[in-house]
Amino acid sequence: MAPLRKVSDRQMDILLEFVERHKELAVGRYPPGPLGIQSARWLWDSAALQIPI
Repeated sequence: MAPLRKVSDRQMDILLEFVERHKELAVGRYPPGPLGIQSARWLWDSAALQIPI
């Protein structure tokens, strides 16, 4: 079994700030239109880049 990964307080703060700014994405509601899922994926990718490893 793989070891559990721990999340630092800073990483959690960044993620929570993102979720607060993009509440519709946090619950799985993508922007309407054909590019909605791509837009949502881009936003999640940008959030991932902000979180330090």
